[in-house]
Amino acid sequence: NLKTPTAVAEYIIDKVINFDDYLHELNDRVLSITTNQLTNWKEETTRISHTIISLVKIHIGSEKQRIKSLGAISSNSLKAYVQRNRRHLSTLPVRIKSNLHRFFSHGLLNIKQTQKSMELLVKSSIKEEQQRLYQMETTNHLLDPLHILKRGYTLTFRDGVLIKTSSQVKMGDTLTSKWFDGIIDSIVEQKQDKL
Repeated sequence: NLKTPTAVAEYIIDKVINFDDYLHELNDRVLSITTNQLTNWKEETTRISHTIISLVKIHIGSEKQRIKSLGAISSNSLKAYVQRNRRHLSTLPVRIKSNLHRFFSHGLLNIKQTQKSMELLVKSSIKEEQQRLYQMETTNHLLDPLHILKRGYTLTFRDGVLIKTSSQVKMGDTLTSKWFDGIIDSIVEQKQDKL
């Protein structure tokens, strides 16, 4: 439906602007998804951290109760018991760190997978747009009046208005014919309406 090179160019520019807007929208969506995911992970980490602290406090409280109830145990046995529990508690930060590392590694893997999916989607969209633009450029080239004139056709005007039918022309009219390589002015001396 695009009849002039200007119309095709305007159409192409409009499509490029729309595609640019679409890419910005995709970027905003990726950023939003990533931000939401990180926020969720932060909240989950905070929740886990509070749970661990509560469990440690409960564990320490129960251990204090056990120690009080073990008042009859000898001093050496009590020292050995405390040593075992200290080793257990001293490894707790390492275990927490390891679990958090696994948690975040899994989360970062999901972000990377989402990012790769978005990159593939954007690349695919760009390829489709490039193909459409190439087809439009080819169509524009084929429909370009200069290209048509190169094949031996002319554009004929009377007083600057394009002549589309012989009924627009009268005897004695001055016509301007535009050829590929120049312009010729002529005067109508004879007219035949039908072939």
